[in-house]
Amino acid sequence: MNNYDDFSGSILGTKQYWEDYYNHELKNFVEFGDRGETWFGKLPTKQIITWIVDNIPRNDRICDIGCGNGLVLGELSKYQYSNLYGLDYSSKSIEFCENLFKNQKIHFEKVDILEDGYLSKQKFNVILDKGTFDAISLMPDSDANLNRSKYVTFLMRHLQVPDGYFIIFSCNFTRDEIITFIQEHHYLGELRVIQEFESPRFSFGGQSGQQVTGLVFQSKI
Repeated sequence: MNNYDDFSGSILGTKQYWEDYYNHELKNFVEFGDRGETWFGKLPTKQIITWIVDNIPRNDRICDIGCGNGLVLGELSKYQYSNLYGLDYSSKSIEFCENLFKNQKIHFEKVDILEDGYLSKQKFNVILDKGTFDAISLMPDSDANLNRSKYVTFLMRHLQVPDGYFIIFSCNFTRDEIITFIQEHHYLGELRVIQEFESPRFSFGGQSGQQVTGLVFQSKI
């Protein structure tokens, strides 16, 4: 058994929590112009943007799974990226994003990546995940291992092979845990870590670690 098998369910893993959360965010935006919270802080978002701008052509297809308030895609649009896609299973998240970025060419769609209904006509050059894998691992009253397997199935169906890029940020899992998980579940081609992002470190009880784990995988045949 791995450490990621030890997680118990949480309200953060429920759809209703996120529907309520983004309904509140939407009301705040309409009433006060509040653009929402930056998950995991500003540093991971800056790292994602910088890496993509330095490495990915402007016309490549980029998909944010569990896009939340869409702020990562909004930042990328400022750099003239023209094929941006945000998916989230929360209808209120998508409604919030469509209001927030109604004057920008970003495609938002309500999609549950654990279901089989969504199939992109083309592969994505980049797939982003900032916290979605964490939320899936916290879903109560469900088979977490099966959900993770479905997560990777979605990833490998929609990521370009070879030379697609998967960027993941997690506040619950270490570098080794994420790599082990991917290796255990992927079945098409190969994903290799090509970069780990720096993150503030902490020490407690004689142990040390990072507050957030950020990795870039590259797909190979």
